[in-house]
Amino acid sequence: MNNQESQPIRNDLNISGISTTAGGVYRDVRIDGMAKVNGDLDCISLRINGTLGMKGSVKSEEITVNGMGTIDGPVEAAEIRIDGMFTLKGGVSCTGLDVNGKSKIEGRLQGDKINIGGEVTVKGDVQCEAFETEGNIKLDGLLNAETVDIRLHSLSTVREIGCERIDVRRIERGFWKNFSLMGGPRLKSEVIEGDDIFLEDTEAEMVRGTRVYIGRGCKIKRVEYKETLQTDGDALIGQSLQV
Repeated sequence: MNNQESQPIRNDLNISGISTTAGGVYRDVRIDGMAKVNGDLDCISLRINGTLGMKGSVKSEEITVNGMGTIDGPVEAAEIRIDGMFTLKGGVSCTGLDVNGKSKIEGRLQGDKINIGGEVTVKGDVQCEAFETEGNIKLDGLLNAETVDIRLHSLSTVREIGCERIDVRRIERGFWKNFSLMGGPRLKSEVIEGDDIFLEDTEAEMVRGTRVYIGRGCKIKRVEYKETLQTDGDALIGQSLQV
């Protein structure tokens, strides 16, 4: 048996009305109506424009969400883009994740590049190479990344950050820069640890790094640094120590 013969036959699945179906192996899956899927789904692409309630796992090369819904099982994909409202109750493993809508991930999130422009809550740990956000994030676990870039225009919280480089800056938006329905621009964290650290508008119990800059609007209880510590005159630091 050659490799071509061993590949499963993949048909397309299109749901435009109200339908309940089992999972299966497909090429392209498109949800334009209201769909319930009871089982695991293995496909090349999954596009959700309507509403999906899924009891099972998803394995796909590409997932695009413009509608809303829930997936109960773990999700494994190359690229995931969420422009609608979606809840992922299992862990998520992907190459790239872009969220411009609203998403809740109840398990662990693992990827190469994560870009958040909307609103995201993650209950588990986040592991990636590059984490970038101009949105609103609430990460209850550890954010572990090589680089972290956070642009603040509202309140974001991350329990603990460990990285090589972190850059947190306030977004300047002219007259409206100090107004937001979700509060002023601020990052709250218990521990921030990295080699190169640049912070603005950040509240933390502990900041520990090699080269550290504590900028405007920061309130840090304790700073530990190896090589350099620079501070803005507007920053409040309880205790600093070179170690």
